[in-house]
Amino acid sequence: MSKRLTENEIRTYEEMGLDVIVTGSEGKLEYATKMNNNHDYCDSCENLRFSLDPDSDDWFHDQDQKAICMKVNKKIVGALEPYEMTGITKPPWCPKLKK
Repeated sequence: MSKRLTENEIRTYEEMGLDVIVTGSEGKLEYATKMNNNHDYCDSCENLRFSLDPDSDDWFHDQDQKAICMKVNKKIVGALEPYEMTGITKPPWCPKLKK
C-alpha cells in the first residue's frame, strides 16, 4: 500500500471521529484504529470470511485469499498471504464503526 493511500485512509478515519494509532516501524507507515464494541480489527469480527483470490498471472500466488465482510458482502482486501490474515484494519465503510 502506498504511503499516500495510507495517509488518506488515516485522514478519513480521523474525520469520522475515530482515534488512529500509528503502529509502523522502520520507515513503514501502518496504523490501527481504536474501535467501539471491542472490535479493533476485522479478524475479531463475526462477519469476516476468507475466500480464494488467486492471481491468474502469477502461479506463485495461487493460494492467496481475500477478506470479505459478509454483513455488506464487500471485499475488504485481496491478495492476502497466510501471514497477512490477521490484523486487518477495518475499512471506512465498516458497519461496526460509529458514524
